[in-house]
Amino acid sequence: MYSSPKTVVVLGAAYGGCRASQILAAGLPESWRVLLIDRNSHMNNVYIFPRLSVLPGHEHKAFIPLSKVFLSEDPTLLHRCLQATVTSIRRDSITLSRAFPEHGLATTVVPYDYMIYALGSLMPPPLDLWGTDPADNIVQAKPGRNLPVYRGTKSEGIAWMKEHQKIVEDAPTILVVGGGALGIQFATDIAAIYSEKKVTLLHSRKRLLPRFDEAMHDESEDILDRMLSFADFFLSCYYQP
Repeated sequence: MYSSPKTVVVLGAAYGGCRASQILAAGLPESWRVLLIDRNSHMNNVYIFPRLSVLPGHEHKAFIPLSKVFLSEDPTLLHRCLQATVTSIRRDSITLSRAFPEHGLATTVVPYDYMIYALGSLMPPPLDLWGTDPADNIVQAKPGRNLPVYRGTKSEGIAWMKEHQKIVEDAPTILVVGGGALGIQFATDIAAIYSEKKVTLLHSRKRLLPRFDEAMHDESEDILDRMLSFADFFLSCYYQP
């Protein structure tokens, strides 16, 4: 009589989830299986999203295939990557947005013995790819231009990045609101790549990078001062749309 293998589900294929899956796949008995589940077909390398949404020609590097995430090509292993959305979590099972009969999962309900929850990491607007279409509606970037709809594939992510790059390239002036790590990288990357643009960084606090040591503010301020020929920044100011 067939018995289902012991199963560990890992929810989220970002940095933590991928690494956890690799460690489990290497250390668990061969009769166990690891199911790595994510709504994307790939790993989003979110820490390079800001730069690659400005710098053309490198956007493909932001989307890493999961084909070798388990560090083995042994076809007898039971580990699988599943592209799906988790719709509910119970004590001993999860429900997915689709079934995977080709992997022995005939229904959307997947029983598990152990679960690792590695979800929750994402980029804020304007770099949340999924946020561009929260209700299956195209969100206007500006009149006459739409960001492509993203539903979790690499090709859609590349198209989204290319269109974002074009928006930045075509804008004669750019206002970046927020002097945290994301805002500073956006402002300096845009200013460095498009030296003819007027780039303004607006920050509500007295210090840049207020969550970090004060030396980070001093270093960032020095860099921005050296870029003042094509960038301005203002502290203790608020944006009112």
